[in-house]
Amino acid sequence: MRFNVWQSVKVKTEDHPRTGQAGTVHTVSPEHPDEVVVKFDVDSSTEAVNVNDLQAL
Repeated sequence: MRFNVWQSVKVKTEDHPRTGQAGTVHTVSPEHPDEVVVKFDVDSSTEAVNVNDLQAL
């Protein structure tokens, strides 16, 4: 799945440390097509997350 900057997402993978947390896609990179950087709503931190761990909101 492809995500775009400013898209709302949520971590869906059960064993991920941020399971259930929502945020906004902050950065996408052609050099890293399997991950995006998400800015999480809960603490405003940014973290690279595998796209397979995310669902669009």
